[in-house]
Amino acid sequence: MPTPKLNYYLWRGIDSKGQKKRGKVVALCQTQVLEYLCEQNIDVRLILKQPLPFNKRIQERFNKQDITRLSRQWSSMIDAGLPITTSLKLIANTSAKAGITALIWQIRQKLEAGLSVTQALKQSSDHFDPIFLAIVNAGEKTGRLAESLERIASHREKLEYIRSKALTAAIYPCLVLGTALLVTILMLTQVIPELEQMFSNHNAPLPWFTQQVIYLSQATQNYGPYIGITITLTIWLILHGYHHSRRCREWLDSVKVHLPYIGNLHNLTCFTQFCRTLATCCDSGLPITPSLHASVQTCESTYYQKMIDVVTEEVNSGQALHIAMRQSGVFPQFMMQMIMLGEESGRLTDMLHRIANEYERELEKTIERMSQAFEPIMIVILGTIVSSLVIAMYLPIFNLVSVMG
Repeated sequence: MPTPKLNYYLWRGIDSKGQKKRGKVVALCQTQVLEYLCEQNIDVRLILKQPLPFNKRIQERFNKQDITRLSRQWSSMIDAGLPITTSLKLIANTSAKAGITALIWQIRQKLEAGLSVTQALKQSSDHFDPIFLAIVNAGEKTGRLAESLERIASHREKLEYIRSKALTAAIYPCLVLGTALLVTILMLTQVIPELEQMFSNHNAPLPWFTQQVIYLSQATQNYGPYIGITITLTIWLILHGYHHSRRCREWLDSVKVHLPYIGNLHNLTCFTQFCRTLATCCDSGLPITPSLHASVQTCESTYYQKMIDVVTEEVNSGQALHIAMRQSGVFPQFMMQMIMLGEESGRLTDMLHRIANEYERELEKTIERMSQAFEPIMIVILGTIVSSLVIAMYLPIFNLVSVMG
C-alpha cells in the first residue's frame, strides 16, 4: 500500500516541570504525535494539523537507499538480541528523515497489533517489494530473520551498485554529445549570423566551405525550432510508450538486446541481476520456483522477463533449470554450464553467486573499456565540430586580409 502523506502538526503542552511548551512535528497522524510527546513527558493540550510544503515533503520522504539502510540496522539489532519492536524504536530515534520515522512507526503499530513481520511490512508501504517480503517470510519461518534482513540489504546494495555502474557508462557520452550540440547551436544561431553580416558588407566572394556553413546557420535559424519540437516530441513518445505500453516496451527491449556495445552492457546487467536475485532467494530457503518468480521482478528487461517466465514454466513441469535455460536459447553458455555444475553437485546457490560475481567484474571491465574508448572519440567529435565552424568563419577573413595586403 502507498505510504500516507506527511503533515506538520503544531502542538502546545506542559512538561513535567509545569512549564508551557510548543513546537511542531512532521508526522503521519495525530496518534504518532501523541506517542512522541508522551515519550517526552509532555501533557498535550492542543494539536493542529497543517499541510507540509512541497519542498519539505520531498526532503523528508525516504528512498530505496533508506530501506536498505533500515534493513541492515534492523538486522544488526535483532542479531544483538534486541526485540523486534524495540530495535525499530531505536532506529526511528536515530533517523534523520521524518518519512522513514513515520514508516517505522507504522510497522511497529502493526506488529504490536499482532501481525507478522511480513504482513506488517506489506501493509505499511509498497517500497517493500515481493522479493523483500518473500525473503523476510522465509526468515520468519526458519527463525533466521536477522540473517534474512542482512541478506536483503547486501542484495539491494549490489543491485544498486550494478545500476549505478550502467548509468555512469551512459551519462558521460550523453553529456559530451549534449555539450557538442549546444555549442554548435549557439555558434550557428549567435556567432555565425554576426560574421555573415560583416562579410556581406564587403561584397567579397566567400569560400565554398563558408557558404555551406552559412546555409546551415540559416536553416538552423529558420527550421531549428520545428526540428527541436519534432525531436522532443519523438523522444517523449518513445519514453511514454516504453512506460505505458507493454508491447512498445517489449519491442524496444528486444531491440536494445541486439545493439552493439549498448546491448552487451544491457545483457551483462540483466544476467547479473538475475543470478544475484536467484542466489539470494535460494540462499534464504525459498524453493526454486518462487525464487525464479522473484528474479523476474528485478530484471529490468521485458525481453528477459518473458524468457525467465518460460524457464519457470519448464522448471515447474519437472525440467532441470540448466536444460530449461538452454531451450530458451538466450542465456550464455557459461551461465548454463555453471548452473548445471551447481545442480549436479548440490551447490546451486554457490554457483549462482559465482556467476553474478563474474558478470559483475565483466560489467565493470566493459564499462571501463567503453569509457576509455568513448573519451577520445567524444573529444575528437567535439573538437572537429568547433574547429570546422571556426575555420569556416576565418577563411573569408584570411582572404580579405590577403586582398587588402
